[in-house]
Amino acid sequence: MGSVPNICQLSPNALTVQDDRRPSVLVLKRLFSRDSIANTSRYTYDLYPPSNYEYSLCGKEFLLKIAEILVSVICAGLFTDGVQQNLEYSTSSVLFPNVVFSSCIINTSVIALGYVLGQVMPEVLIRAFNAIAVILFFVSACITAITWFAIARHVEGEDILSARLLLAQVFTSSLNVILYAIDIAISIRKSLRGA
Repeated sequence: MGSVPNICQLSPNALTVQDDRRPSVLVLKRLFSRDSIANTSRYTYDLYPPSNYEYSLCGKEFLLKIAEILVSVICAGLFTDGVQQNLEYSTSSVLFPNVVFSSCIINTSVIALGYVLGQVMPEVLIRAFNAIAVILFFVSACITAITWFAIARHVEGEDILSARLLLAQVFTSSLNVILYAIDIAISIRKSLRGA
């Protein structure tokens, strides 16, 4: 009578069926693997290509991200205080700039966190976020300029502070448009040099 081998004593390779080498299966195996990136197989390069650029916390890109975050926070404060002084405006003209500021603060903070952790997002994705931020900050500056113009026509007493805060927010939003555009230009120039 033949002995039945104990399943616990079998080697892991004894129970494997045919190893499937299709790219889709390899991707799924890699994505749901418990192994760390350092201990991965030869397929790591295909799924996680190494960055072509060196990033540092004192580099232009990171410092621009920090400046963009700070200017966005200043914009949010100026706009909120400026509109709070004078609450005669539509909900959309009051909410849109705040949504722009908060979403750009979150997106730019995530990108900056990637620099800190050494896991930088792909340049194309960063450029897309920056391009959206340029458009949104420009529209926000235009909406705030229209609101400022409506207040400035009949400024009296306390409204002068509101008008000044909104005008300062228009200038800081314009500054952020310039910062994000510079960030896009640096990214494109770096990509062209690396190609």
